[in-house]
Amino acid sequence: MSLFRKLKEPVFLTESRSAELKLEQLQSIDANRLPADVRGRLEDEIKRTILGMKGERNLAYELQNSYMPMIVLQDLFLEQGTSSAQVDFLVITRKCVFVIECKNLYGNIQINSNGNFIRTVDWGAKKEEGMYSPVRQIRCT
Repeated sequence: MSLFRKLKEPVFLTESRSAELKLEQLQSIDANRLPADVRGRLEDEIKRTILGMKGERNLAYELQNSYMPMIVLQDLFLEQGTSSAQVDFLVITRKCVFVIECKNLYGNIQINSNGNFIRTVDWGAKKEEGMYSPVRQIRCT
């Protein structure tokens, strides 16, 4: 492709704001008016969103500073009929295409015999929770 002969460094064609918008929405909720258990879930979701944003910023920084000729599309939402998928990063180089699902994981992650991802976190009290499979997440559903 002649396009890649002209590229000398990474080019970001789209940049994400969806996580920032989600965080703004979460932080706009008056937590004092919520029951304690809902308030706790809200606080956990805010923490997860902040950590996810940090992970995506770190990956974007590494891609930007790779000095490789590539095109980067970030935070794509793809639909075909009733199927949809969200892709954190689509990286296109002269020779290949990478679909990257970015995770900034914390806690202990286990995958059981059914392929379910289970995270154990210790934020004051030990808590076990299921999480989306990164493998399933990038498949069209």
